Amino acid sequence: MIKHSRWLVQDSQKTEQILEKLQAHFTLEPMQIQQETLTFYDDFEWRLWKKNRLLASNHKGLTFFINHLDLNVYRAEPVPSYAENCVDPQLKAYVSAHTDIRRLFPMADMEVEYYQYALRNEDLKKVCDLNITQTGLGAMLELSGLRGYEKEYREALGVILSSEPDSLERHIFQLSLELLAICPTCYSRRPVFIMGENDNAATALTSIHTTLWQNVRLNETGIAADWDKLFLHQYRVALRRSRALFTQLKQVVGIEASQYFKLSLGDLARRTNTLRDLDVYLQRQDEYKQLLPQQFHQGLDELFSEFANKRKLAHRSLARWIKSPAYQSKIEEIEQQLASLDFKESKQALQPVQKLAAKRLLKSYEKIVAQAQLITPQSVDDEIHDIRLEAKKLRYLLEFFTGLFQEKQARKSLKTLLKALKKLQDSLGDFNDFAVQREYLEHWISSPDIGELENHSGAQSSDSIVAAVHALSGVLFVKQQDQRLDAEIQLKAFIENDMSLALAQLYLKPETTTLPAHQKD
Repeated sequence: MIKHSRWLVQDSQKTEQILEKLQAHFTLEPMQIQQETLTFYDDFEWRLWKKNRLLASNHKGLTFFINHLDLNVYRAEPVPSYAENCVDPQLKAYVSAHTDIRRLFPMADMEVEYYQYALRNEDLKKVCDLNITQTGLGAMLELSGLRGYEKEYREALGVILSSEPDSLERHIFQLSLELLAICPTCYSRRPVFIMGENDNAATALTSIHTTLWQNVRLNETGIAADWDKLFLHQYRVALRRSRALFTQLKQVVGIEASQYFKLSLGDLARRTNTLRDLDVYLQRQDEYKQLLPQQFHQGLDELFSEFANKRKLAHRSLARWIKSPAYQSKIEEIEQQLASLDFKESKQALQPVQKLAAKRLLKSYEKIVAQAQLITPQSVDDEIHDIRLEAKKLRYLLEFFTGLFQEKQARKSLKTLLKALKKLQDSLGDFNDFAVQREYLEHWISSPDIGELENHSGAQSSDSIVAAVHALSGVLFVKQQDQRLDAEIQLKAFIENDMSLALAQLYLKPETTTLPAHQKD
């Protein structure tokens, strides 16, 4: 087994002393001395950094991936931009596991010096390698032994340890970045909703909306620049959550204000619908191909080529809107409305937020159960879709307020409810997706878009697209029917797992604290 040890030395004189001590026992042969600038990359959410991973490039074809203390070097790599652009399969897998489809941005530059020495014995045979990585923080010393020279490794190890270097728990690159005050942005797709022990409903509502509104604003630049599709997705998620907040707590802000925010936030979201729809379908291109025989693939390719062209136009239109004075005016109007909210006339606004949250959770849950009990095999699809919307409202309430309930049994009950709700939402969501996909595709081939396609690509092209869409619609219909059966099963299971008493008991637990929202996008 090859021995390997690392240390941190922050005193340059101590590093020189260690080298001098080693020279008294070995011949130190310089093998490499190099200086370069490394640029470190991460996504908008700093997910690599938060997992103690680093991605760096020297802009000369070398890319470095640091996992805690381990550093892997990849050659002939382009400057990092997206995980999918990595050449080496291992690097692509590493980066993709943490950043998914997100754009990678430069986060910091660092000057680095490398010194590599071969330690040789009296016979001038190499017995150890010594690598020194020097940054503004100090030096990381790495001693590696060679097979057959365990005695010499122990000797070199003793020499280094005699100088009492610091142990190293993280790579020197990460420690150096911390020294540069590099720290993640405040953005989180799973925000922390901060509510104090004595907060009333009005204060809590304002705090939650402020956090969600920050997420809306922080995603605007990424949408306009089209850096990646998650900027739009998370923008829409933040708008939906905020809209649900004002709808669910309309008695706190008043009916008129609730309606204003419902409409205004909904208007912002609707502006993004076309781009969102096209993103969804383009992402499913490979999935759709797997559902159809080869004879329909050309039609699908032509269809998605049209979708890609439509997406460019849709993004251009949305980017203009986000950059426009009209958009900024709308944003300012919403912010002014929030700042001018008057809670004095609302009795619910002054009550403890925990009491209101418990009431809303129970009411929302009971509404879902009541609707689910009416579902039969003869129920129309819209009735199931209505339950899906109610389930989403309950999910938002759990995201907002679960952290208020810290008593052990209350936390256990809410965790059980969330688990059951997620399972139900997954099933109802899949059922809805199949229906929406069929409707969208069938509408598209009967819209003026198909006529435009005939004009510039010919009737043969449009015919192949129509044939592919009809075939795909048939497959999706079968999947929708199968999913309908699963949805009915999940609704029955949700009803049988009765949580009414557990939710009612939340009234008896007047404890508040702060916990991270544990939602999944």
